[in-house]
Amino acid sequence: MKTLTKYSLVCALAVASPLTMADTSEKGVYAGFGYGTVKAKDSEEFNDDSDAYQVIVGGQLAKMLAVEGSYIDFGEYGGNLANADVDGFTLALKLVAPIADRFSMHVEGGQLWWDADFEVLNYDGSTDGSELFWGVGAAFAVTSNVDVLLDYTRYNVEFEEEEVGLLADDSLKLDTDVDHASLGVRYHF
Repeated sequence: MKTLTKYSLVCALAVASPLTMADTSEKGVYAGFGYGTVKAKDSEEFNDDSDAYQVIVGGQLAKMLAVEGSYIDFGEYGGNLANADVDGFTLALKLVAPIADRFSMHVEGGQLWWDADFEVLNYDGSTDGSELFWGVGAAFAVTSNVDVLLDYTRYNVEFEEEEVGLLADDSLKLDTDVDHASLGVRYHF
């Protein structure tokens, strides 16, 4: 029984060690820029495409873990009844899976703090909020300091009826999923 316990402990440590003892040589600060398209959906009033850009700053804490913040401008989108100009800031935790020397994939999750200037049935206003988001992506190292990024992120932006005023009725749905696909570049300092 003692031998089985020791064997189990050694196996558990062997499996966990790549996650807990990540290569610290991968630590560092990075900055980047992304440009892509935003698709707003799940609402007839906000069924639109727009260009978007994002500025990112992050820190690679370990080979498989990073913290990343960004500013994102979703651009303007909307229709005849309602339109909005939305931007915001994000903070995310990113898990990175190195696939090869120059290629990695990642998943991320975090918080978006957004501001919106909107017009609903000729009523102008502004509102803000915060939402959780998630994303997936890949990075290809062009040089030891420069990566090319491909990302897909899903945000959910909700406008509460009391935030858009009395002119909004029950038929006006202002809860929208915003899909952001982008191509970007990142520089490691």
